[in-house]
This record gives sequence, C-alpha cells and structure tokens, in this order.
Amino acid sequence: MIVDFEEVLHHISDVNIEDDEVRDTILKIHQGVEKWVKTFCRRDLESASYTEWYDGDGSEYLWLKQYPVTAITRVSVGLIDVISIRNTNDYYYASVNCSPASLVLTINATTSTLLIATYSTMATLVAAINALSANGWSAEIMSSDYNNFPSSSLKSAYGLACVKDQSVYVKMPDWTSIDFIPYLEEGQGYLHREGGWFKGNQNIYVSYAAGYSSATMPADLALAIKEAVQYVYELRQNSSMGIKSWSLEGVSMTYEDSSGGYGTMALPGSIINKLWNYKKVLV
Repeated sequence: MIVDFEEVLHHISDVNIEDDEVRDTILKIHQGVEKWVKTFCRRDLESASYTEWYDGDGSEYLWLKQYPVTAITRVSVGLIDVISIRNTNDYYYASVNCSPASLVLTINATTSTLLIATYSTMATLVAAINALSANGWSAEIMSSDYNNFPSSSLKSAYGLACVKDQSVYVKMPDWTSIDFIPYLEEGQGYLHREGGWFKGNQNIYVSYAAGYSSATMPADLALAIKEAVQYVYELRQNSSMGIKSWSLEGVSMTYEDSSGGYGTMALPGSIINKLWNYKKVLV
C-alpha cells in the first residue's frame, strides 16, 4: 500500500481501532481510495520493480511509466531469437503462447502449460518442451550461451502457429549494452539517448525500480490519502455518501465542493490540491 494501514487508522479520530468490523470497513475504504489515487495520478506511487516494453519513435527521450525511478537494472533495444519450437504432427493446428507467467503449447484440444516460475532458465524450459515429445513437441535453444538466461525475460507472444512441422521462435531482449543518460529526479523519469531511440514496435526493454518507500513517501501525499479515507469513512458513517449538506433539528453539516472529482469519487478541494502535485503529465 502507498500508506501503511495502521497510520491511516490512527489518523481517524473517535474510532475504536480494536473493533474488527471498524477495521474491516476502514481497510476496504483505504484500498478503494488508494486505487482511485493511482488512477488519478496515472502511476503506482509505492516502490516496486517493473519490466516494460516501449515503442521506439526515433526521439532522444524515453519517458518511463513510473517515477521517481530508484534503480535501472537493464535497458535493451531489439530482440533475439532464443528458443525454436515446432510440432511434428501433420494435419493438426498447433500454436505457442508465451506470457510472463507461462509458455502454453496447444495441439488441437490438448494444452500443455509450462510455468515460468517452475522452469526458470532457458535450458530447463527447453527440456520441459522436449519432454512433451509424445504430443509432437520439440524445442532447441539457439545458442548454449543462453542456457542460464532467465526464462522470465522472454517476450510475450501469442498465437504463434506451428503448422506442418513449421518452427516458431520465442524471443528475449538483446543482451548487448546501449548508451543512455538517465534523468531520474522527481517529476522526470526519462532516459536520454543522443541520436535517438531506434524506431520500432515494442522494441525497447527496460527493467527498473520506481516509487516511494516508507522513508521517502512525501508527507503531503500520505496526508492526502489519510484525509481521503477519513472523508469517505465519515460520509459512510453519516449515511451521506454523495450528499453535499444536510440539516436535522438545528444541526447541519456542509462538505466542501470538490475542485477535481475523478471517475465516480469527488473529494474536497484541499485533498485534490495535494494530489495534483503527484499527477503524471502525459507527454
């Protein structure tokens, strides 16, 4: 979570934080508010690792989806064939699907799913494919140099057709180095390459870490989330979701108008104004 749940609980006054029902209610509101905040800000905010593919457009700037960037593990341009796969059955339709979680081999109605977590290297994944030879499957690694490369680096591909003994190829990012200059300050999060990033569709691979840890979380961002949870909780307790004001026997309450409602939630302007500082500008 962006803000620790216990911090959120202690921010809301006059509630029994030992009451399981109260805790469960606030937890659900907290989860909903943080999901909304991420949508509003157009980024995830909490610290995490990412592997992403980008289109090269020839410009010198590659803007990453998440920031602030705290580490860059790998940047690659281009793809290389790493495993060839075929099926020897004639007059059958066979296909290969590769996702971050698994490699799926389908021959007519028979499907074999090989989990990337189980077969974590290229060599073990190839061996697992060859173990399915009874169904006509076979695989070959393109170079022994790739044996110990992680299978998790395979590029997603869908509907690769193995028709009449035809080989298809699953690919991974090119492992040669490329020069670039990172600009990782708050609000930036881009990579500069003199001469431009090579044009292509999903041809640039970036593995990096981004977001705020508990130690680096901006105080005003954390406060905005706590205030939003409190605001929604109090509306719920007063059975006034969506109601701007009410009055009963001389007692009245008016909620501040939202200056930036988003989706189905409208929050007070004082909260929205804090969040605007962390909203990603689309370029």
